[in-house]
Amino acid sequence: MLLGFAFSYDLLIGVPVVARYIEWFLDVSDIKYVINYDYPNNSEDYVHRIGRTGRRDNTGYSYTFFTQANGPKARDLIKVLEEAKQNIPEALRKMVYYGGSNGKGGRGRSGYGRSGGRSGAGFKRSNNFSGGGDAKRPRFDNHASNGNGFGANRCVCGGAIARSLLMLMDNANCRQRCLLTATECREYLKKDRIPHWKTADPNRGPFYGQPEQVHISYGGRLDKVIVTWLTFDDTVDFVGLKKRPEGGYKYAVYGDLGNINARSLGKIQREAQDGDFDVILHVGDLAYNLDTNDGAFGDEFMRQIEPAAAYVPYMTVVGNHEASYNFSHYVNRYTMPDSDHNLFYSFDIGPAHFIAFSTEFYFSTNYGWNQIANQWNWLIKDLEKANANRKQVPWIITMGHRPMYCSDFDGDDCTKYESIIRLGLPITHAYGLEKLFYKYGVDLELWAHEHTFERFFPVYNRTVYKGVESPYKNPPAPVHVVTGSAGCQEYTDTFVNHPNPWSAFRSSNYGFSRMHIFNETHLYFEQTLAFNETVEDSFWLIKEKHSPYSHHDFKKLQQQGVHIPYHYKHQ
Repeated sequence: MLLGFAFSYDLLIGVPVVARYIEWFLDVSDIKYVINYDYPNNSEDYVHRIGRTGRRDNTGYSYTFFTQANGPKARDLIKVLEEAKQNIPEALRKMVYYGGSNGKGGRGRSGYGRSGGRSGAGFKRSNNFSGGGDAKRPRFDNHASNGNGFGANRCVCGGAIARSLLMLMDNANCRQRCLLTATECREYLKKDRIPHWKTADPNRGPFYGQPEQVHISYGGRLDKVIVTWLTFDDTVDFVGLKKRPEGGYKYAVYGDLGNINARSLGKIQREAQDGDFDVILHVGDLAYNLDTNDGAFGDEFMRQIEPAAAYVPYMTVVGNHEASYNFSHYVNRYTMPDSDHNLFYSFDIGPAHFIAFSTEFYFSTNYGWNQIANQWNWLIKDLEKANANRKQVPWIITMGHRPMYCSDFDGDDCTKYESIIRLGLPITHAYGLEKLFYKYGVDLELWAHEHTFERFFPVYNRTVYKGVESPYKNPPAPVHVVTGSAGCQEYTDTFVNHPNPWSAFRSSNYGFSRMHIFNETHLYFEQTLAFNETVEDSFWLIKEKHSPYSHHDFKKLQQQGVHIPYHYKHQ
């Protein structure tokens, strides 16, 4: 039989005995495919299967499947390939990184991970890969945060082919269902009679390109239900937020992070896993773009941020690069607290109230005008509620994509005297955000969009509070920070030669921001470079009293500040 195999067949399904028996008795000259349904316990057997059985200068393909039992062997395969001076496929490294090293290998359609590649004499050529899945049915990965459930653990269920993964949380108990289709997930939801569900069908939806996903709206306690789509790990323990020994919570803050040229991503992933921060705030422009290539680009971005988003809450803001198909990819890929659309929402962490909102409504009126008024009315109600609760949660921090002020050389809205975001719609000046945020005493305003980092002195209505000994101690106006240099294919921007006096620090280096809210009075903010540990800018914001800005604050700003008129002449 073996002789017949040697001269008549070009396929070997390998087990250790057969592989070694063939090697002992004969050389197989025409093998084109070697299928290892289970990676051998001994890496030498792997060499026998794909190396020596094809040693007559023959090059073919090998496919290896990994189970949970032999997942750690993925690391051994990398060593074998390294010794043979072969290229190590990135997907195989990811298998080890995301679970192969602890027995949790990636899963393919059959429930196994697979690694395949070319084999030949002395491993002449190798294009191994791992991961699996169905190329005709792209994965949609979704990350969710659970509002008041920040203190709860999160269970994550994974699978390369699973499109919808439902996690049910009930205190310490977590039960999982891995579902292949959105239909099955919807049926499960109806069967269990748990919170509402909503779908976006690419064939039936009003906009082409909507991802087919199940979107859960929370019912009852917010820590009851979490929906997430993660790829590689079977389970990830999501540790609830706890105050740091030195006090408060730490945040990574950035915008404009894409799939390509994501200079800050590796550092963000590492720091998230090392526990260097507790929450990520992504202030708009994700992937560049989520909808590109029928959503495949967005899928890849979700997989890239997974090593960070699986460890800490990943809170998002909508940006201009999410606008396609009426923001449908952004709406359906993320689940933010107390919102069925993620376009504007708020949440509390410790002493801080965060407000995420859309600046894009002002520039996407082709989808309608009502969304501007709807968000405006919601902002007023939320700010009123936040001020009523200021004794318990004193800090108010806003997050919007397009800034009111900037010093970039690009002609964006923030460079204009009558900025739409700052003053409102043209001519009418309706729905201007600067006056609204000042009225309700917003302390810190976080922005992105400009591919730079820029810190501002306290400023309101083009009047900058500077020239005093401590401009960030009890300032009479909000502080603005633009942090949009995390890295994307559009690279970083340049600044004008003579910025206006409100600009305190500027950098075009790749990097991201870190924020530590220690307590009710002290907030620390810094900008770190993407490629090393350098902190290139930092400041303390100290507020001994949090409230709407008073007449005394306004008078202080006018008397000690500098107003920048339209025809301001730089000194």
